[in-house]
Amino acid sequence: MNDYKKMGGRVTTGSDSGFIYQTYGFGYINELEMLQEAGFHPLEVIQSATMNGALTLAQPAGKPIEFGVVRPGLLADMVIVDQNPLQNLKVLYGTGAVRLNDKTGKVEHVGGIKYTIKDGIVYDAKQLLADVAAMVEKQKKDRAGRTTTQPAAVPVLRSSILSPARVRTRRRRCPVGVGACRAVSTATESARCARHAPGPAVPKAQPMWYQVRNAARPTSYGHRVRPRSAHRGDHGVPRARPRAGGGAIR
Repeated sequence: MNDYKKMGGRVTTGSDSGFIYQTYGFGYINELEMLQEAGFHPLEVIQSATMNGALTLAQPAGKPIEFGVVRPGLLADMVIVDQNPLQNLKVLYGTGAVRLNDKTGKVEHVGGIKYTIKDGIVYDAKQLLADVAAMVEKQKKDRAGRTTTQPAAVPVLRSSILSPARVRTRRRRCPVGVGACRAVSTATESARCARHAPGPAVPKAQPMWYQVRNAARPTSYGHRVRPRSAHRGDHGVPRARPRAGGGAIR
């Protein structure tokens, strides 16, 4: 990232808050700290978060920037703090930062945004945080007085979920003419195939890949007849068979 900036690239900031543990109000300042860790000077970090972002938004429309820098005639979008963010970017957090006072040797709480100015309107940031905290406490009290009951789980049999059309029937080979008849039948109709059954049998639907593979094979009364593999090996490769005069033919 720092090399891209040194070669003339424009770097902006964005927190993508609300996703992957990025919290609103904290993820953006965390992004600024990460740019500083990548090698950016604190002034370059502030520039990426202000002017560079405004230039990126205004450039596609071909218009001059309307915010992003402190200049007469532009929108007044800024935050007011009582500490120097160039020394510590954590003072830009709404809740401030904790530091050790070198003179007293005690830990103290410093920084935090005092005022937020949006489109020229001044907002008391501390009061906004207090209002949010009050709303959270109110919601906690309201929910603490409520009692929620969860309905008991009702056991459901699997047979009641599956419809009869989805229950697969057991398929087995025809017991008549073993070795000659290789057709199969369903257990719900007859143990015999369509050739040896006393009545007509409804053919069972086959998967598409099975139909394509067996498209050129002979059929018998709606059932697919499996070809004999006496002279064919795996993958349809003919096996060697003896020839009357000796040797083998394929």
